[in-house]
Amino acid sequence: MKDLVETGSNIVLLRNEQGLTQEELAFRSNMSVSHLQDIEHGCLNMIGDTLVRIAEALGIDSQIIGIFLWPEKAISSEVRQTPRLPERQGELFQVCKNIVLLRKAEGLTQIQLARLSHMSPACLRDIEHGCANMTVKKLLSIANSFGMSLTRLDFCTMSEDELIEIVRNAKRMAGRMG
Repeated sequence: MKDLVETGSNIVLLRNEQGLTQEELAFRSNMSVSHLQDIEHGCLNMIGDTLVRIAEALGIDSQIIGIFLWPEKAISSEVRQTPRLPERQGELFQVCKNIVLLRKAEGLTQIQLARLSHMSPACLRDIEHGCANMTVKKLLSIANSFGMSLTRLDFCTMSEDELIEIVRNAKRMAGRMG
């Protein structure tokens, strides 16, 4: 839940830094203002592609919305505590691929991970293939099954340098770094 509140707060910050109203960001993200307001307040039922649309409208990588304001030391520490998986391919829903990679690394079947995540095997299969309506609540449940935060689940295929560079670029764009 902390991830979502921080993500929502960072969306508000980025939106304000860019001089956008909720109406403008909602329009650019193809959603209602009330839905954007829910997200800015840490809504659990947000669908994964919604976060991607918001990030695109703000001009940043969706993987760093939750860690935008973290100091580089905190980012480095988080990366070092996260299991390392093969480098990402720059896929839109890399988190889906990360779930598969982590599941296999842990020696779990889809059925076992589905049980641990309190969802049906069919739902997990669809999430792993990127074809389900992945709510943040479902992704959090999967992340918790691996004993990690949603943030860690999302960037476990990124190098420390790559993640820090993405955050630096976003901060520059928001006028938060020289």
